[in-house]
Amino acid sequence: MNIKVLYFSIVFWAFCFLKVDSQNKDVDLVRTKTESTDFYHFKTKGGMEQNSITSIAQDSLGQMWFSTKDGLLRYNGKEFFTYKHNSDNPSSIGNNFLNSVFVSKDGSVRATSIGLAKYNLETDDFEPIVPNVLSDIEIYAISQDSNGILWFIDRNSTLFRYDDYSKELQSYGISNRQESFCKNKVSKGHL
Repeated sequence: MNIKVLYFSIVFWAFCFLKVDSQNKDVDLVRTKTESTDFYHFKTKGGMEQNSITSIAQDSLGQMWFSTKDGLLRYNGKEFFTYKHNSDNPSSIGNNFLNSVFVSKDGSVRATSIGLAKYNLETDDFEPIVPNVLSDIEIYAISQDSNGILWFIDRNSTLFRYDDYSKELQSYGISNRQESFCKNKVSKGHL
């Protein structure tokens, strides 16, 4: 497969959203009825602290996740929970301006901002992914291929490949002179 086609395919799928479907009315919201669908409009005074949403995902428990310009929001059908960066807590998200939220095939929730973080349901916090490499990299979009490999892209259009099982991270940067992709091994190791 042509590497450019692969690159643009990954970027395209990273920007596709899951269907948003909320049936609970406990949060202050406005219901709009159309012929085929009910729409619920969440309001900031009802618990949705931030209305500048950059992406939406739904996890395997049916919870809605909203990445915003001021934190990550989780809606469980009744109330909102907000996650923000805390410099004193290494288990918080890497930044408050989140570019995307993504649910991988194994059901885990990933948030992208400065670095990549994986949500831990048992502890209700986040685990940074390859923090020694990704902690200063702004990640814009994330997707996953049929083999379970995570693909994400940064501000400089560097494409990353991350295998969650082997903990191997690779980057593919664009060479301006040759207009081709060159493979760079970035990091290999265990978290």
